[in-house]
Amino acid sequence: MSGSAKLKTYLLLAAFSLMMVSSAMSRTIYVDDNGPADFNNIQAAIDDSNDGDTIIVVEGEYMIEESICFGGKKITLKSEMGAKRTEIRLKYRPDIKHPDDLKAPEECKAVVVFSKGETQDAVLEGFTITGGKARWHGGISCVGSSPIIRKNIITKNVGSAIGILWSYPRIIENIISDNIGYRGGAIGLDEAGAFIKNNIIINNSATGPAGGGGIGFFDSHYSLLLLDNIIAGNTAQRGGGIGSDNNGNILIKGNTITKNSSEGGNGGGVCSTQVTIVNSIIWGNEGSVGYEDIWGVELSNIYYSLTSNAQFCNQNGNICEDPRFVDSENIDYHLQLGSPCIDAGDPNYVLEPNETDLDGKPRVIGGRIDMGAYEYSPPVQAEVRIVPRTVNLQSKGKWINAFLWLPEGYDVVDIDSNSLLLEDEIEPQWVWFDEEEQVAMVMFSREEVQGILDAGQAELTITGRLTDGTVFEAKDVIIVINKGSRKSAM
Repeated sequence: MSGSAKLKTYLLLAAFSLMMVSSAMSRTIYVDDNGPADFNNIQAAIDDSNDGDTIIVVEGEYMIEESICFGGKKITLKSEMGAKRTEIRLKYRPDIKHPDDLKAPEECKAVVVFSKGETQDAVLEGFTITGGKARWHGGISCVGSSPIIRKNIITKNVGSAIGILWSYPRIIENIISDNIGYRGGAIGLDEAGAFIKNNIIINNSATGPAGGGGIGFFDSHYSLLLLDNIIAGNTAQRGGGIGSDNNGNILIKGNTITKNSSEGGNGGGVCSTQVTIVNSIIWGNEGSVGYEDIWGVELSNIYYSLTSNAQFCNQNGNICEDPRFVDSENIDYHLQLGSPCIDAGDPNYVLEPNETDLDGKPRVIGGRIDMGAYEYSPPVQAEVRIVPRTVNLQSKGKWINAFLWLPEGYDVVDIDSNSLLLEDEIEPQWVWFDEEEQVAMVMFSREEVQGILDAGQAELTITGRLTDGTVFEAKDVIIVINKGSRKSAM
């Protein structure tokens, strides 16, 4: 073997050995403040960790007096059971209700802090983050750091739910709601950028004159990419959904921006001149007349999108008509069958790597991308058996039962029981799931069902939705009769 070959072999073996040692040294550390674990304190676990470690937090409510700080470490901090069952609450100044009440830096505390140059090797995943109190960064603070913030519920913080300075984090699959910020209610960016994908950003507000009820983007020469998000019900002086001072470039792709409001009138949905919008729905926002949805955007920078702004109608592939959401009153912005947004996006759109819609489904179904955060997909065909098979309209019985099966590959326990409807109008009185047999038993009021039936043969349809947004329907045919009792009246 030649000397160069020997050297190459040696280097490969050395690199492999180093990888094996590094893998062997990484740890999984458990935290539980109410049971046996490695630590009963999240910060103590972080302080003891090394790069490459994973800290798993057992479900529960973790009350903290001081901010949790990653300290520049390349670690993953995640919950064991998900954000709905694992809360980190900052127990600090419960009297503070507004960012203006916190002016001195020493008065401000975020729940989680990244400030030591953390990279995407630092991950925060699966927590409810609440109780932060700050003038700028209330829930999560990123200063000179670019971590991954994923699958969290960030709610009821004073100061931006995620505050970002000199950073470019990845913000993915979070629910960000009911926060009150000064510059950016849900996400506030100053001299910073971000990759923001598959988030639900609702009911946040910004109190300062710069605006950005959902997202505020200021003093920046970074780029901001918004991909497949819902931004709804946010308020600000300007830019209820998204507000910017026009110093950085914003790219909005496949978003649904609706029911936001600008108290000052400029752009209830979007207020910015340095923005490009494609495949998005910006509809039903409140602002000054003619700028309810969008303010400042050039015609050439919005295409294949839906908006009520008249100057964009029927140009560049844009449309201006009701998007036909499933149930906007209950924050369900999926598209109904017949929505003008279906297969109406850019026919030449190039997908981002691994891009999915907000439900995690393929971003293109049917050959052409849809407008908005959700791709429409035809309902999954399920099977239902309605009992009794013959319904007498004169019957005084109490229930109509339906036994429901999903097709192979779907789990019956994933059915959202609140979504079930018979003939699009009758809600069930009781739902029970048998996971072993993969059947759902659904009970409807007989009186309600009989109220929509006529004698003869009746095809009944039950519709519903799974927790991942998948829509299903099931049909069955029953016999309806209208016969009174043969017994004579006494």
